[in-house]
Amino acid sequence: MRLYTPPESNRVKRTRLALTTCHGILTYPLVGQETKGAGSRKFAGAFGVPEYARRLAGLRRYALAEPSLIARRIAMITSHRHKFTNVLVLRPGLLRVQRYANLLSMRLRGGRATNDPSRLECGLALLIDDVLAREVGDAPV
Repeated sequence: MRLYTPPESNRVKRTRLALTTCHGILTYPLVGQETKGAGSRKFAGAFGVPEYARRLAGLRRYALAEPSLIARRIAMITSHRHKFTNVLVLRPGLLRVQRYANLLSMRLRGGRATNDPSRLECGLALLIDDVLAREVGDAPV
């Protein structure tokens, strides 16, 4: 219930946590919160973070807040040193772009359509499941 808004955290910490969560979900496809039997089931419909999906409005509100100066400094140093950073820290407005907002929402829902949860929208998960079923023996089914 207090995944990204723990009461003991201030606004700056909540913003950092929301930015990290959104970045992780957008960067890595098929992230899920369940670990049981992950290798023995289909990807389509079996990923996502339902708790965050239910709280997407709050998550976006904190992720769209202006990052702290120290967070921006760390992001720039990380970008220079490691050639990789959380781009949302430097450009939080990206979550206002509709295609990124839709992608975040879809991935949090596990690829399920908002108006019909039995319908799957995630082409990548469906493609992986199809290729595994056709090409790899004992693949997730």
